[in-house]
Amino acid sequence: MSRKKEKEEMSQKEPATVSDGVPTASTRSEMLIDPKSVSKSRCVCIFPDAKEADSYRVLREQIQQRTGKKGWNTLMITSARPGEGKTLTAINLALTFAKSVDGSALLTDADLKQQSIHRYLGISGKTWLIDHLLDACPFEDIMIQPGIERLKIIGGRTIHDSSEILGSQRMKRLVTEMKARYDDRYIFFDVPAILGRAHLGSRYPKSP
Repeated sequence: MSRKKEKEEMSQKEPATVSDGVPTASTRSEMLIDPKSVSKSRCVCIFPDAKEADSYRVLREQIQQRTGKKGWNTLMITSARPGEGKTLTAINLALTFAKSVDGSALLTDADLKQQSIHRYLGISGKTWLIDHLLDACPFEDIMIQPGIERLKIIGGRTIHDSSEILGSQRMKRLVTEMKARYDDRYIFFDVPAILGRAHLGSRYPKSP
């Protein structure tokens, strides 16, 4: 799809919004995590006894201390270059927050150029984040239940001009609504690496 066509579609469609009701178990898509894929991808925090998981628990505590006082619940995970482990970090952080006593997490794959969260976890879906942004697909239809209590996932798929879409007003409105509706949940965005993508820093998802 060309940049011009994508912009036309985005301008013609109604603003994307989160559904008025919190999705129920009957309306969300359930796709269980594949243990083999998780183990191969080093998503260690799914295994509570893994030694490496302790480092993420420490990081979770540091994040909670810094964000709790300010009421922040949205985190963007990136890196300088591709291949440095940002997606793995995002997954393990989301797992760590979801597995804490009073925690919950929503993990969103916003790296629309190199989506890999679904591959790391061995899950798939019929609709993704981009379907909500471009095609007004209902929010509850893109949210995946991975079989882990208090963890929800929104996957991504490849699309051209992803930086333009991430910085669009529609994405900003979506982030704002997600923050408000899930104020008791930490929301993690796995976004593209910084270097090698012109002006991408200003195109990351943010609130209006």
